[in-house]
Amino acid sequence: MVVGAGPGGLAAALEAASAGASVLLLEARDEIGGNGPLSTGYLAMVDIQAQRDLGIEDSLDQWLEDAMLEVERARADFGIYFDEPLWLQLGANTRRVNDMLGRLGFRLDRLIPRPLQHTVPRMWAVADTSAFERGFRVALRELGVKTLLRTRARRLTVAGGRIVGVEAETAGNLMTIEARQGVVLASGGFQANHEYRERYQPRHMAVTPYHGVDTCRGDAQVMASAIGADLINMTAIPPLVMISSGLAEVCIAVNRDGKRFHDECGPYTDRVQSMLAQPERLAYYICDGPAAKTKERFVAHMEDVRTAPNVEGMASLIGCDSANLRATIDRWNAFLEAGSDRDPETGRVVLPEGRLGILEPPFHVMKMIVGANFTCGGLRTGLDMGVLDVYGRPISGLFAAGDCVGSVNAAAGLGGIHIMGALSLGMIAGRSAAESVAAATVA
Repeated sequence: MVVGAGPGGLAAALEAASAGASVLLLEARDEIGGNGPLSTGYLAMVDIQAQRDLGIEDSLDQWLEDAMLEVERARADFGIYFDEPLWLQLGANTRRVNDMLGRLGFRLDRLIPRPLQHTVPRMWAVADTSAFERGFRVALRELGVKTLLRTRARRLTVAGGRIVGVEAETAGNLMTIEARQGVVLASGGFQANHEYRERYQPRHMAVTPYHGVDTCRGDAQVMASAIGADLINMTAIPPLVMISSGLAEVCIAVNRDGKRFHDECGPYTDRVQSMLAQPERLAYYICDGPAAKTKERFVAHMEDVRTAPNVEGMASLIGCDSANLRATIDRWNAFLEAGSDRDPETGRVVLPEGRLGILEPPFHVMKMIVGANFTCGGLRTGLDMGVLDVYGRPISGLFAAGDCVGSVNAAAGLGGIHIMGALSLGMIAGRSAAESVAAATVA
């Protein structure tokens, strides 16, 4: 049984079924995919053929070195437990993930530069993130995976010291779902559960907006901790400016003076610190109409979006001098037209696809708001993704994958880690569970 049909749960279900297991997949929403279809689709992969074709040399040693720099930055704000062997396993398995995605019809169309985080170019963008629903749905159906939608697991059931299933709720009714052996928890983080976040964040931060679907409520963390599972990194809930990286690619950010002040696509923590340092702590993302149209699924998730017919209208919405704003936009457009790969004003290297500037109305103004990133805390696991108790012992029959796992997301600030970690470790969790899984039945 797999609980949660986000990228981690989907990878676990597919791998377990491919290994010959009979798989039951539970999902609280009315569709599969979790955060995958809504994401930018950035995936960090290590030493894959596409890198080699571009002459890029990568290694697991460099993968670990980059991660440790990010972990050290995170330790300045949070107490961090980081599992180096599991991180190396995640990286080593990305080739298999790449192969799996290719079979499912995914296409990686761009290599995204992140030199301040990834010293070797390794972060790719999925061309169409709807494949997280469509591609997996077809493959799981072909393998005979049974999916129960609108079904939320509430409690793990134990018999003879082993996890044997869950109590679940669907349409207001409770039922017991039994797995002969093997339950994989993959129900995500807990950013959507403000009350649960208050246990680990100051209240003024716990009530802020969040990234992710509204079913990221900490179900796996609550269910597993109730039977003795070890929770780690639960206070690691990094603040971020609420914008998808895919939308940030086509925007510039300006303050109340109408001027840019940071690399809009740089490290997440830098974006927050730069914004909070602006006058009145106010700043805004701006883009033009065609760019907003291409990124409309991301624009729809912004908290405060307004439009204007011209630059003067944008300046009025921002409260800045229109001459300053026009000069800022002109410099950005001139840089894009000139063809340089690095913005001389901020050092930015992630540029709009096609180098399209801010040219045509309706112009979009989106207030920069600080909220919660995907949570980093969750269950501690072994290398087989088996969940460990507070004494470091495996909990028989219980595995985990995705954002409910707490030991590798401390390095998620690198970019491209949350979904790749879910896919890579989800495959391992599914394979581990399948070693003894025979069937799942509904009682």
